[in-house]
Amino acid sequence: MRSRVFLTVAAAFMVAAVPAVGQSPGKSSPFTLDFDPDNGVTQEVSPDARPDGKKGLHFTVRFSIVRHGNADASVRDYKVIVEEDGREVARLDVPEPKLSDELSAMLAIDISGSMAREIQGDKSNQRIKQARSAAELFVKNLPKKADCGLLLFDHEIQDKVPPMVDRAPVLQIIKSMEPRGGTAYLDAAKEAIDMLAAQKVKGKSREKALVLMTDGVDLHSKNTTLAKVIEAAKKAHVKIYTIGIGEPGTGKEVYSVLVLDHSLSMEQRAEDQDKKTKIEALHDAATKFVSILPDKAYSTVLPFGSIVGMPGNFSRDKARLTQQIKSLQPNGETAMLDGAYEAICALDAANLQGHKAVVVMTDGIDNMSRHRPDDVIRRAKEARVAMYMLAFGRESELAQAMPEMERIAKETGGEFRHARNSQALIRIFEDMSNALHDDGIDEVALKKLASETDGMYKHARDVNQLKIILQQISQEVLKKEYVITFDSPRGFDGTPRRISIKLVRASGEVVTDVNTNTAVRGVVVPEMNTFVYLGFLGVLGLMLAVPAALGRMLRSST
Repeated sequence: MRSRVFLTVAAAFMVAAVPAVGQSPGKSSPFTLDFDPDNGVTQEVSPDARPDGKKGLHFTVRFSIVRHGNADASVRDYKVIVEEDGREVARLDVPEPKLSDELSAMLAIDISGSMAREIQGDKSNQRIKQARSAAELFVKNLPKKADCGLLLFDHEIQDKVPPMVDRAPVLQIIKSMEPRGGTAYLDAAKEAIDMLAAQKVKGKSREKALVLMTDGVDLHSKNTTLAKVIEAAKKAHVKIYTIGIGEPGTGKEVYSVLVLDHSLSMEQRAEDQDKKTKIEALHDAATKFVSILPDKAYSTVLPFGSIVGMPGNFSRDKARLTQQIKSLQPNGETAMLDGAYEAICALDAANLQGHKAVVVMTDGIDNMSRHRPDDVIRRAKEARVAMYMLAFGRESELAQAMPEMERIAKETGGEFRHARNSQALIRIFEDMSNALHDDGIDEVALKKLASETDGMYKHARDVNQLKIILQQISQEVLKKEYVITFDSPRGFDGTPRRISIKLVRASGEVVTDVNTNTAVRGVVVPEMNTFVYLGFLGVLGLMLAVPAALGRMLRSST
């Protein structure tokens, strides 16, 4: 029988996830053939009779061929053969890939403060270090003539390079990236999509991909929304591949108390080079903390000098919180431990459901408090409050206070930092705000970005997995999908088939062979086999007769 063969070459990017079955190419092969046995074969019964009078059965096979980024080999030496039960039903040449001419990719990397987190307690190994290494490998593995761009983001868009063939500017920025600030990946994604959309190449239709990696929830995007990013990606035909680093966020509300020193020494400068006094620097830094509070964050201000002030209600009113901060003026001595203790009591008394933290900033030795460090630690543990301790100013003036502050932070699950000047104070307040409110990745949003733009989401629970994940994604953007539909030579006889897909060289050598057993759906019909059909009818008749016979036997015995 003469088979009908239909062939469609789909877009350069795969929609589905990495296939369940696939074989790596041999050392001399530039290709990998991937095939998913669970979803790669579909079937359809044709209403038209075949020439021999039997009902037709069509199989549709979907598979992909990966051309490796820097492989240099002629595809004219390769063919794909599809077989049913060892019988060839379709053959096609592997077309010459043009990915070096038609691919533009943007890599958007999160460089927020949380990317500085250590991996398994190793101070020399941070998330940013692994991200840097994985990103360099991804860029180098793209086809040599493909365009590649870069965008770094924290709570704002930082360095960016438009898509270009030259890799040097991209690799240079990746090499020098350092973590700080918050997370605004939606703003970053929209900017990257616009950069891809703006790229004009005469006479060429480019495939466009955005690879976005982040370790946090978007707390700071101001210019766009998730829906608008997806809409822009669809309009520009950009597929988004997202990578979530770390654990999913809890989504709980966060309550914090800013315990701020306004003692008389705050009228001085932290360093001789500082243009602002310490109280002016505190106004700027604490205001920055408040300005980047996310929607689920509530805070209040508790000032201290010789005496401790009264905290207000927990609020999201940034204007009111800012006004309280800027009204502080230098006065009195230092009662830092009393302020910390009262802040814990305020959080505990409010009976709040969510994360609770106290941020304490002081510029000198505590000389007025009734409470001791052990009192603060005990009370914080009882109320389950994390203490974030910040020393501001000259180390010589803080030498006695800093060991106690560091111990309080460590034993309550918080963090200790020392700001030597006004610029460092602003950055540390910013980092503390992000550390408090960024408690993990938003998998729902990242999955939605990927699925609705025909991309892919990957979860890197361990940041050491980044290299492997980016390698998988780089293979995805180099894939060609093929769809072959053919008439089964055996027709609709109800028996399973073995569908095989082979990638072979012109010499006949099989490079890759993937296959699956496919059951034929449908009922048993007479045209399959008359004796089989009559056998089934006999079984059905027996099943109908047994209840009637049992009924007669029961009546007879009664």
